[in-house]
This record gives sequence, C-alpha cells and structure tokens, in this order.
Amino acid sequence: MSACFNNFAEIPRGQSCPRSFLNQPCAHTGPPFLLLANQAGLLHDLTMASSGVTPDPLLPDAASAFVTTYRSAVLAAREPDAPRAVEALQKLCRIYWTVAILFSAALAARAASELPEPPKLRLESGARPLGYAAELTVVPERDTFSGEVTIDVQLAQRISFLWLHGRGLTVTNAYLEQRGRRISAKPTAGGGEFLGFAFEHPPSPGKAHLRVSYRGAMSDKDVSGMFRRKQGGQWYAATQMEATWARRVFPCFDEPAFKVPWRLTLHVKQEHTALANTPALSETNEPDGMKCVRFAVTRPLPSPEWRAGAQMGHLLVHQQENLLLKTERPGIEWLLLNRDGAGYYVAAYRGDLLRKLIEQDPRCLSAGERISIVHSLRAAVRSGDIALGEALALYPKFLRDSERRVVTLAAWSLEYIHEIVPEGLMPNYRRFIRNNLDPLVKEASWPSTPQETEDARLQRLALLSLSARNGGNSRLIDEAKRLTYAWLADRQALAPDAADAVLAVAARYADDALFDKLLEEAKKAADPSDRGRLVRALAACNDLALARHALEALAAREFQPVDSISLLQVMSSHVETRSLTYDYLKRHYDEVVAALPSELFFWYLPMLADGFDKPQWREDMNAFFKDKPVALTGGPRILAQVSESIDLNHAFREVQQRSLAEFLKTQ
Repeated sequence: MSACFNNFAEIPRGQSCPRSFLNQPCAHTGPPFLLLANQAGLLHDLTMASSGVTPDPLLPDAASAFVTTYRSAVLAAREPDAPRAVEALQKLCRIYWTVAILFSAALAARAASELPEPPKLRLESGARPLGYAAELTVVPERDTFSGEVTIDVQLAQRISFLWLHGRGLTVTNAYLEQRGRRISAKPTAGGGEFLGFAFEHPPSPGKAHLRVSYRGAMSDKDVSGMFRRKQGGQWYAATQMEATWARRVFPCFDEPAFKVPWRLTLHVKQEHTALANTPALSETNEPDGMKCVRFAVTRPLPSPEWRAGAQMGHLLVHQQENLLLKTERPGIEWLLLNRDGAGYYVAAYRGDLLRKLIEQDPRCLSAGERISIVHSLRAAVRSGDIALGEALALYPKFLRDSERRVVTLAAWSLEYIHEIVPEGLMPNYRRFIRNNLDPLVKEASWPSTPQETEDARLQRLALLSLSARNGGNSRLIDEAKRLTYAWLADRQALAPDAADAVLAVAARYADDALFDKLLEEAKKAADPSDRGRLVRALAACNDLALARHALEALAAREFQPVDSISLLQVMSSHVETRSLTYDYLKRHYDEVVAALPSELFFWYLPMLADGFDKPQWREDMNAFFKDKPVALTGGPRILAQVSESIDLNHAFREVQQRSLAEFLKTQ
C-alpha cells in the first residue's frame, strides 16, 4: 500500500511549525504509522504554535525528539531491514505518549491557574439576567432530575468567564448565543455554591442567551431544592427554593436584587399532576408515557410607590428618606403615606400623625392602606417611636375591621407582646384580651358554617385563637378539647384550617391523657398533613414535663425529619418552652442533629435561640455553636443574625416593658 506522510522540520522554539508533504512513496508503512505520525504532528503544532500558551519546558525537547525519531523511522522504512523500522516505531510510540501526557498536563495546569476565584458572597456585576425559560424533567420515582435553562442576560462588558449560583448540579452542555453566533461554555464548580462558565471566545457587550443542560439530585430526606417523598406507595416531588435553594434546581442569578420573569415547562408522567406558581397554559403528550406542561410567564415584582395626599408621589431610592411636604395650610388633619399599600416600606409617622390617621373613618382608606397602617404601627412599636401602652389603646379598632388581613395582623401583634408581660400583670393582660375579644366571639365557635366565606372563616379563627390562647377563654378551650378527641377518631370532624387552630389550643392546655393520645397519633399517622398538624400541636403544650416527652420522641427519631424541624420551631417560638428546647438541644446535640434532614440542621439550630432577650443568651449561643460545623451555607451569618435578634429583643424589652406595665395596671 502506498501512503504519504506529513514531513516535519526541526523548528526553533517559539516559531510556528509549517507543514508539507513528502512526495516519496513508502511500501513498508500502514495505517498505525500514519495515525501516529498525524497525531504527533498535531501535538507538535499545538506545542509550538498555541497562541499565548507557555508550555512545559520539556515539551519542545520531547517534540523535537519525536521529529528526529520519526525521520529515522521514515528512512528505515525505505530500507530492507524491517527490524530496524520496527524498533524505530516502538521508540516513536513511547515519545508520542510522553508528548501527549506533558502537553495535557501543561494545558490543565494553565487552565487551573487562570480559573477565576469564585465570589465570596455576591455575584460580579458584569452581567445581569433579563428572564429565564426553564424546562425540568421530573419523575419522582428517580433520585435525579434533568433540566435545561435559557437565561436571557445583559452583558455590561466583554467577559471570558461568568459566575452563576449553582449547587449540586452536573452540567452536560452549555453555550452562549449572541447575534446568531454560538459560543461554547466550559462549566466549572466553585466554592460549593457557584457554577462558572468559561467562554471559548469572549462575547461582546449587550444581550445574549446562555443555555445550560444539566442534572440534579432529588433527596428523599432533605426538603431543599428539588426533593421527593413516598406516601401511600406513591412517590411525590416538590421544590423548596427559599432562602438560597433555587440554585439546587437551576443555574441562576440567585440574588434578591434580580426580579425578572420566569417561564417554566415541566416534563412529567402522563398520569401525574404538575403544579407551579402560575396557571398551566397547555398539556401535550410525549413519547414513553410522558407529557409536557407549559405554564404562564411570571410577572416581575412591582417597584415601590409612595404617596402623600391626593396626587403627590415620590419614589424611594434609599433605605431611609426624610421628605419635606409643602401644604397650603399651616397644618394638615391627617396624612397617609404609601397609597394602596403598594410600596415595600413602612412609614415612620411622627407626633400624633399615626393616631389621627387611625381615628379616620375606615371608608376613607382602602384595605391595602389599612394593612400598611398596621404594619407601620407595629414597626413604630418595635423601634420605640411609639410607646407600647399607647399602641395597645389603638389595636382594638383594628380587631373590628372588615378586612381579614388587618384583623389577623392586629391579633398577631397582641399575641406577641405577652412575652414581655411581667408575671404579676399576666391576669391584667388576659383581662385586656377578653374585654376586647369577648364581644367579637361570644356567638362564635370553632366549626365553620356552609355559608361562611374564606376570609370570614380565617378572621374568625384568628380571633378565637387569640381569645383562647392568650385570653384563657374557658368555653373555647373546653370546646377545642372536645373537638380534638372527635378529630382523632374521625379526620373529617374538622376542616383542615379549623383542625390546626383547634388542636393547637387543646394541646396548649392538655392533660396527660390528651397529650399521650396526640403523641401516639403523631407517631403512627400516615398522612403527612395530619402528622405535621399533630406534631405542631404537641409543640404548643405549655406543660414542661409533657413538652420534654415530645423532645425525647424527636431524639429517638420517632418523627419524620421534616416534622422534627416543625417541633423545634414551634417549641422555641413559645416563651414557656423556649429555654427547655434550647437546653435539650445543648445536652442532646448529636441525637437532635441525627433526627433532622442532613443539610438543614446547622443553619436552623442557632435560630432556636432567636427569641431570647438577654445578653447572656447571646453569649451562650455563640459559645455553644462556635465549635460546631459551619460549613453549610450561611452558618456564620446565621450566628450573627441571631445575636443581633437577641440584642434587639433585649432593647425592645428595656424600652417598652415599663409602658406596657403602666397600661396593664389600668385594665
């Protein structure tokens, strides 16, 4: 067989390698020799001519040795001495692999040295998203899912590398499209929370589309990102994106500053139901028993708006602003900020402006504006701008409002303050609650009526719960216990939302028999909603001895991991059981951690101390957790936030407790 080969000349270092063809035929060579010659020639070209590459110093010498041996092999192939040719070929193979290994190592070392450092917290400002189109293929029986996301981006400058958020995602393909040109993107993980893309050619400033295909994991233990659960022999899949878990489902700009539209498409089994934040637009059957469900595009969040008077407006651009209002008269009777409550801020009304506003006829204000007023009142109390005693005199009007959200906000505010009520004035506090609630609930009971609207039902349950839990309304407590036993015997005895409220009140005042019954049912309940409802009820118990039994059941792993989180959360939210819960955690740390989902325990456990209000608790919390794992996302930040919360709680007590005591003495 005749063949021709690339002929190489020895080239000084740093110069390119020209190619020519040897015209003389050779009868002693075959395809293997041709393959080696061409591949090694390519390596030599790359070694000597790669633009901007500074290869290992051994590479030119190895390549030159290859060329010398190659020429000898070609000459030997023309001679009748075949063994000599074979020996030259063997030597050629060894040198070829040496060149290949050295060249690969040099390129890998260069790539590693040029990889940008992942961000410490925030993404770089060179790019921002304009919108997302995401497609997910989800089969709950599998422990993985696949996805493809297209991110419309605005590039502020030419970039060769782009960092996004991404955790636990395996990229299978990525490229960027811009002005009809496709630019390949090489993915790399960075710092556990970031996913980087190195572009083959730097794209130009302007709009572009980044397309990423990838795979991710679906845990059957955690409740972060995309996860799955088996219930009644069937697998279900769901997502939890907050606070930083969207990056477990999509490569994305996972920062709150970016508010852009999303378009979601799910590929699921035909017999499965797919749900999302927006309505489904279409369902189309696909091969292999799958279907494609396309959802409506989400809307970006609106910009905040500010209004004072009938037509005045101002856009807030800083965290806090002081504005001078010009009026035609020396003064104004009342002033409303934040028209329709559309702005994402609260107004700090000074002097008696807030009192005058609350005293106005509610018909002068929209429901959104009245809601914003309650938020402003709560913020003013929390900041110390309004004395708590003065605010308590204003809250009863909100309890009689026709808007359900105004009522529930006011009820929550009145419930919250019981944490700083001096022990000797607790009867006065309960009397204050009953005096304002009894006229509103005297004809009401826990079960719903057929003609009741959803808003009316939720408003009624909020008032009944406040009256029973904080006012100690014995009629409602006894009725809640009776209905709880009925519900334990028949889950249809109460509507789900009523069951939540009834069980919480009954468990708060439970005796041994009722608590044991609730605990028994919580351990064996098959329905996750019932199980969660029962666990939250157990956590509401005021009796410390009984509450300890619930913690012991948690440490013994008698609850599901997600239910264990709920138990700790609710118990630490009640002042009566907060210390018990925190102390139990400290003494049984390993057992408690083992009972929780694997990647949730650290960021959440320090928050069990979030409600404390004395500096010694802050010091104790930091001392206890300083030697615990902090590798999970946000660990040090959570400790700092809990420390700040304890300090704020302490300041709130110091500022407002005296005013509260003076008010309660009059009740």
